[in-house]
Amino acid sequence: IYLTVKYRKTLKNRLEIHKTHRHVPKGELPWWKVIKVKHIFSKIETQHFSKLKHFIDSIKVPQAGIEIDLPIKDVLYFKSDMKYTTVVTEKKEYLINKTLLLLEEKYSNFIKIHRAYLVNPLYIQKFYKKENHWFLSLKNHETHLPVSRRQKQEIEKKINQIGFFD
Repeated sequence: IYLTVKYRKTLKNRLEIHKTHRHVPKGELPWWKVIKVKHIFSKIETQHFSKLKHFIDSIKVPQAGIEIDLPIKDVLYFKSDMKYTTVVTEKKEYLINKTLLLLEEKYSNFIKIHRAYLVNPLYIQKFYKKENHWFLSLKNHETHLPVSRRQKQEIEKKINQIGFFD
């Protein structure tokens, strides 16, 4: 926390008026202020943690002109198309104005299998090869996604570490 010059002067004036303080080094808060600040931050953290967790566990998608919170566990995969991304669930597809890179940073548990696909590891069923190309099939979904040949071994390692790959 950084104090403004005005706040420091106000604090100094209050301390001089009451003459009840000990020496406080310049730029530091007295111990009673530090305790109060820590208490305030812990209170904010406990009150707003559930909202923050909800923010991370969901993604805002447009539906009928309004944005709704879609639980991230319902997302099968993200498909990129330039700066737009399609969010694919079992029931519906949504188009959002975010890049795949931004989604990859925000939802680090998803696995990038191709330059255009980011997959939820909960829905990965198996890898297979067809006509010299690798694909990934998803549980409870008929879509088969292409897998980058150069990154296939790295992707398999990630999936095996998570423990979802058969």
